Amino acid sequence: MGKKWEKDPNARFFTFPIELLRGAFTNMGRVCSDAIDYAVYLRCKEHRKPPDEALEYFNIKGNAKTIFNRGKELYDSFDRPPLVSVGKDVIWEFYKNPKTDFEIAVFCAFCGLRSIIGIKPFVKTNNGLLMARMFGYRSVAEFEALREKPPYYNSYFSTAQQIRYQLTEKIIRNELSLIWGLNYYSNQSKGFYVSFKMEFNALVLHTEKSRKATLLRQQQEEQKRVIEQIKKQVRGK
Repeated sequence: MGKKWEKDPNARFFTFPIELLRGAFTNMGRVCSDAIDYAVYLRCKEHRKPPDEALEYFNIKGNAKTIFNRGKELYDSFDRPPLVSVGKDVIWEFYKNPKTDFEIAVFCAFCGLRSIIGIKPFVKTNNGLLMARMFGYRSVAEFEALREKPPYYNSYFSTAQQIRYQLTEKIIRNELSLIWGLNYYSNQSKGFYVSFKMEFNALVLHTEKSRKATLLRQQQEEQKRVIEQIKKQVRGK
């Protein structure tokens, strides 16, 4: 997939709620269709454009009124949802062509990470939040509260060992990093750093500088605590 559409000034992005991904493994076509309808309505609402203009903007064909109405229905059904923006070509690829469950999982992980990063150049996140978002849930707590997890999760992510192999190695390292334009860095701390905008060396440099600053601050706080403790002991004598 690459980054070429990210740098193209004429690229078009469909913005939609992450919750739509809940249906990805059962009806990917419907997910993409709803994503398109939502994006059309959102453009009409935010830019005060008529439906026909929105369809022209995205260069898509169809019944403008029907698409607009479905988009509004979706918009009204979500309460301030986390949003993700995905390139038009990516959505069309998954809309028009059959995909394996693994390919769908990669797409969902891509969407999950983009929803977490938002407009920031990079973020620190973790597997828990990524899995929640890739299955269409806002938070780890919301996902963990499910009485029944999605079948794909049960098959491939139910143990720590599976997560390390299926999510970190196969999806993040082998697919998103090599093909989808993701830069990923883990320095053995809890969580990992990701970016679709920063080059890898810049991501590592920024991460390590931030880590050094955090360690220095923690060291200073600990030294201050020890000094205060010793002063109290001296005064007590």
